[in-house]
Amino acid sequence: MKSRTGSAIGVVLIGSIIGLGSTVHGDELPLNAPSTRAEISRLISQLSDPSYAKRTYATRRLCAIGPAAYDAVKSTSASDDPEAALRASRILAIYDRLLFFNAEVTLSFSRSKIGWKDSVDLMVTIASRGSHPVKVPFAIDPADRASRSADAMQVADMLDIGDWIHLQSPQGKSIDLRVDEISLDPEVVRVVQERLNGGPTGRVAPGQRFTLTARDFNRGWARYPLLEAGEYTVTFEYVPDWRDPKLAEAGIGRVVSPPATLTVAEAAPATVSRNGIEADCRIAREGDSVVAYIVNRTDHVAIVNKNFSNSLPFANGDWVFESGVTATEVPVAPDSHKTWKAFRAENLVEVPPGESLAVARIGLKTLRERFADAGVNFADASGSIHFQYNNACDRLWQSRERASLSGNLNVPKVLRDPLPRRLL
Repeated sequence: MKSRTGSAIGVVLIGSIIGLGSTVHGDELPLNAPSTRAEISRLISQLSDPSYAKRTYATRRLCAIGPAAYDAVKSTSASDDPEAALRASRILAIYDRLLFFNAEVTLSFSRSKIGWKDSVDLMVTIASRGSHPVKVPFAIDPADRASRSADAMQVADMLDIGDWIHLQSPQGKSIDLRVDEISLDPEVVRVVQERLNGGPTGRVAPGQRFTLTARDFNRGWARYPLLEAGEYTVTFEYVPDWRDPKLAEAGIGRVVSPPATLTVAEAAPATVSRNGIEADCRIAREGDSVVAYIVNRTDHVAIVNKNFSNSLPFANGDWVFESGVTATEVPVAPDSHKTWKAFRAENLVEVPPGESLAVARIGLKTLRERFADAGVNFADASGSIHFQYNNACDRLWQSRERASLSGNLNVPKVLRDPLPRRLL
């Protein structure tokens, strides 16, 4: 999501008006030195100086001073002097893309110690320390925030801070933001699209502060999974992507928060995937039967569709006999004539993270007979038995079938109401 900051555009502008390797004179201030009105006036006059080196320094220094020089640069952008007006206009475009300039950012967690399944919020507080508003890449208007659904704002807030958050595990490894499938909720799709198109912005007035509370930092739709036991460290860092190495070397516009720490007292079980795997199938022999299980590998409660048939919205489950390069499948539910009326809400079963659910059971004798009917000659073949599962019954399917489902009282209510979001 870094492209939504627009900093890359500002970088191009900076590169187009600043000559690299220009001479710096002894009477010029360091780029990160405090500025005065007198200096800003002098720099403005130098934007059209006959000396290329002075024009370059003035442009670079005004970029480094930032919005404190905005009014003077704005007036110059309307100057009759084309050189000064062009440089001033491009500096204004750079100002417009600078985020968190003259801001102090602090982080804190809503709790200092949690279990891996406990939810925790992260508070990001931006205090404006300069004489001009601080531009931030998220909405701060309470009315705008209140107009969004809770799920949409949770995703929006996590995406808005995700570019700048650096989270380290107890083992010192970087943890990336994980976002569940966004297309399952129209409101969430809208906030994501807004950010891809440049996103909302807000301004924190001089002397004011704004706290963005990133709810469910580790448990929400968008989250940083905290799966190992130990102390986690999070910092906030914003660095403009300057093309001019002088501005980059001076750290102009860089904002870094003090670290915040959080202790996870209990690690997630090994069955919870550390790599984003959703689920596994496994089978076990239990007495004279074979039982198929689905293991929820996610870090949240998932829902398994146990309504089996060979068409949507039913799930497909197959016993598979593999021998060499040959695979023979027999369905869990051989009845291919089920209608939507047969779909049962109670067969949408919640499975806690890391736990498993038995979805199919068949006697060994029956399974052997079904494979034989499907063409397996056990006298000539040896192999292994597997189970495969496929479910495409979700809100996307519902959206495609809206015309068939809406207002049709012959369709079960579970299919007319929004399906659960976290269907595996």
